Formats: sequence, C-alpha cells, structure tokens
Amino acid sequence: MRRNIFTYLKEVLIDFCNRNRKGITFLLFLFLIFGAVNNNYAQAWLPTVEKYLAESKENPPAPESTFFMGSSTWTQWGKTLEEDFVDYQAVNRGFGGSRIPDLLAYMDPLMMPYKPTRVLFFCGTNDLLRNSPDSVFRDFKTFLGRLWAVYPETQVYFVSVPHAPSRKKHWDKGDSLNKKVKELAEEDEDLIYITSVRLLKHCQLV
Repeated sequence: MRRNIFTYLKEVLIDFCNRNRKGITFLLFLFLIFGAVNNNYAQAWLPTVEKYLAESKENPPAPESTFFMGSSTWTQWGKTLEEDFVDYQAVNRGFGGSRIPDLLAYMDPLMMPYKPTRVLFFCGTNDLLRNSPDSVFRDFKTFLGRLWAVYPETQVYFVSVPHAPSRKKHWDKGDSLNKKVKELAEEDEDLIYITSVRLLKHCQLV
C-alpha cells in the first residue's frame, strides 16, 4: 500500500493526457508555466488559508486522510483533485505563491488536528528564487520533523521541483534540492520521492 498512491498519481495524470489534448496544456501550466507568477502574488494565498480553515470547521477532514500541501499546483487543480483521489480521502490544502515557511506557519491548524495518513508535498519552487537549496532543504526537514514528531507513521510524498521554463536560471538549484530530498528518501521509507519531470515528458509525447 505504501507506494500505491504514487502509481495512482501517475495513472491519473497519464489518463488525463490521453483523454484530452487540452489536458496536456493545462498540466504543463500547472507544473511548468506556473513559474511565471509574479512575486507580488505571494500574499494572495491568505484568503485561501482562511477559506480552508472555515471549511475544516464546518466539515472536518476525516482522520487518516491524504493531505495535498503546497503551492499553486494544488490550488490550480482545485476541487477535482479531491474527486480524482477520492479513494485516498484527498484534502486539498494548497495555496498559491506559498513557500515552505508558509506551510510551517499554517500546518498546525490546516492539517495537524486531522491525523493525516499521507501528505503529498509540492513546495519549494518559490523558495528557491531567493534562498539556497541547503536553506530550503532545512525548511523541508523542519516540516518533516514537526509532522513526524506527532504522527511518525505518516507517509510524505515529495513531488520534485520541475524545470519551469520561466525559471530556467534556477534549474540547477531545483536539481540540487531534488537530489537532497531523493537521498533522504532512500534513508527513510516514510518519505517517497516523486519526479514530476518523467510524468510531464510522457504528456508531451502523447
């Protein structure tokens, strides 16, 4: 069961590409073109966080859900993400423009009360615009430490930093961060590294 959601994620994305040519454009937008968002957009996630808190108060996520934590990719996917991963009790808590320190600031109210079984983590691309891979990696490990201190069995799936065309000068930094996380995943079975590049290449070839 540990890696089933990784296989399912791959199947969902590939099926999306196979069914709809427009889906390819949309998927590339989510994983690649989103890098063109201006830094001034970084504050736009605040209303989203408040909305999530209100939703959780009215309809609390079920225990052992799968939380999608991160930046604009999960936000742009929207409510269909929860429908696409309904078998995993998906809870979308992405907010656009976010950085890992933002997740650290909001993980306690957004996620921690609900005993997540899995976390799909996609964040760090915005961080790398101003910070080094070492600094971003430390922040990621802080996220893991805080999560696992309370829920040591929760699986974390790290979706790798993609090669966004608009951020080409930062590709090396992204690759460095990806390498660090991948090596860490090889040491801990509860951290699973997912490369987004291979999935996108498949979609481009469909």
